Amino acid sequence: MKSKLDKLKSIFIINKQITIFLLGLSIIAVIAGAFYITILNKADHTLIKTSVNDFFNSIQTTNLTTFQHLKMQYLQTSVLLF
Repeated sequence: MKSKLDKLKSIFIINKQITIFLLGLSIIAVIAGAFYITILNKADHTLIKTSVNDFFNSIQTTNLTTFQHLKMQYLQTSVLLF
């Protein structure tokens, strides 16, 4: 286990461009998520919260794989948005 972590650590230390890219991407994602939450009105906020909760509840109660269910939820959400 330690050797795998050492390999992963050496990849990130050697390739500083990858580290900087991932750090920048995560900062942009946090900022975009914060703006997304503030832009939504209350009805959309509750709709998304309900959809995410239903997604996790149905994964726990059914035998569907996560990928299949995620694909179904994505299609349902895209139909609602467009």
